Amino acid sequence: YGYNRSYFDNPQDFNRVNLVGKYTKRIGDNRLFSITANAFRSSWSASGQIPERAVTEGIIDRFGELDHEGGKTSRYQLNLQYTQSLSKNATFKTNLYAGYYDFSLYSDFTFFLIDPIHGDEIHQAESRIYAGYNASYSLRHKIGKLEAKTEIGIGFRNDDTYNSELSHTENTVFLNSIRLGDIHETNPFAYAQESVHLLPQLVATLGTRYDYFIQTYDNKIPTTEELPKATYNNGVFSPKAGLYYNFGKTGRVYANYGIGFHSNDARDIYFRPESGGEVLPLEFALDLGVVIKPVPSLLIQFAVFNMTLQQEYTYSGDAGDVPSLNGKTRRMGVDFSGRYALTKWMYLDADLNYTHARYVDKPEGQNYVELAPSFTSIGGITIKPFKDFSAGLRYRLMADRPANTENTVIAPGYNVIDFTANYSRPRYELGFQIQNLTNTKWNEAAVDTETRLKNETAPVDELCFTPGTPFFMKLSATWKF
Repeated sequence: YGYNRSYFDNPQDFNRVNLVGKYTKRIGDNRLFSITANAFRSSWSASGQIPERAVTEGIIDRFGELDHEGGKTSRYQLNLQYTQSLSKNATFKTNLYAGYYDFSLYSDFTFFLIDPIHGDEIHQAESRIYAGYNASYSLRHKIGKLEAKTEIGIGFRNDDTYNSELSHTENTVFLNSIRLGDIHETNPFAYAQESVHLLPQLVATLGTRYDYFIQTYDNKIPTTEELPKATYNNGVFSPKAGLYYNFGKTGRVYANYGIGFHSNDARDIYFRPESGGEVLPLEFALDLGVVIKPVPSLLIQFAVFNMTLQQEYTYSGDAGDVPSLNGKTRRMGVDFSGRYALTKWMYLDADLNYTHARYVDKPEGQNYVELAPSFTSIGGITIKPFKDFSAGLRYRLMADRPANTENTVIAPGYNVIDFTANYSRPRYELGFQIQNLTNTKWNEAAVDTETRLKNETAPVDELCFTPGTPFFMKLSATWKF
């Protein structure tokens, strides 16, 4: 159980209950069975995202609210797993799961933009029953004199979502429906993969996966021009290939290429049937990298990547809009990771990522991908002077990024530093944290949104944000039995 008042002016009153249980049984020498059950339930209040002018004009402070929000959600799941070694080189795995999920959220992102009398509060809700199965078979064998591994698998997942709702409300009182319907989706799939040691140090991997989607949307508030139900079926292959070469234990170079897809909101088939095959736009990805360990205490990774997406969707579930087809995008960038042990008890690490994200078919200067990160980094220093104690300073950095395609609205970046210390014994653990050590003002979420406040005569398009955690100290104690 957890409770959090949080740092907002009005209590968040976040309540959470988690229950999990797992039973594992070895059946003979080569079979293993396990069953896992978990339950989760939470409820909360929220201050929501607020426009910058509400703070600069003194209407509220940075941690205030303009319209109270809140919600609740729960999830219950049962999972069965069975693994069997068929021989020294062959393994069979199977997994069966089922669950129930529900969700209810009241929120307000535009205030009095749409309805100047009652306001723009909305209610989003749904309940979902889902179930799935997957099985895989792997075999280590030889192709001539070459070591190889084959893996094949099949499975499916079925989701039945009932009363997927978007309604206009005022102080949680229902005013009118915007969207209401049931969503049914079944996704059978199969895959195969082959890895071959062409040389003792050179390994090639080739594989593909096939997904088939059966999607149905049952509209519960049809107009005279709309059918009550729409169904769409589509399938897609996702091939991939990889190659890596090991330089003993000191380095590796690799290349990976793959094709994936973006599975879209099933309601798209109903409200925009002309989208057709673009419901599953493809993504093409390539990355080339190297891993080097020049000395035992230093590990360096470097990679360059390129990703092209056939269709970049922008989806506004808060407005009930089906996704906008914004066009083709490309992301190119570099990744760098470093791990260094200064001494036996002091460690440094850092991950850095730079990405150049643009729309392909839009004019220069109007082709920025909204909120796509440009530069991010995480890292820190950790000390472990003796067995039971550890402490560290960690940072996370996000550079400024465009909030619209013209880059005229900027989502500001941040650099947040945290401190942690832990003392662990076999039966208990004590912890101390300082979150946001330097009390940096940072935004956890930032979106370019058109809004109108209650006494304004015209809407304003500007950045709306949710403030991030301020300076905060936390003590924790764990007892194990």
